[in-house]
Amino acid sequence: LKHAFSRNPTSWRNPHERITRSLDDAVKQLSTIRARIIAAPSFTRPYTFEDAAKTYSDCKSAAKGGDLGVFCRGKMNKTFEDAA
Repeated sequence: LKHAFSRNPTSWRNPHERITRSLDDAVKQLSTIRARIIAAPSFTRPYTFEDAAKTYSDCKSAAKGGDLGVFCRGKMNKTFEDAA
């Protein structure tokens, strides 16, 4: 989920409208989504990261279930790159 201070605060869903979601709201929504993924029962089809990405992502990677593909060092946000 992008927030108003993201590097590119627009969504592929509506590219002509800026995202106004606050960082706090984005973190709260992501925490809720994460809890839903973790709570998914293992004996049924779980709710996955891919499902969440397709539903909520503001990035074009949503169409691929959040898969960003291969990328070289220096192409992503430093915090993300350090975690990856």
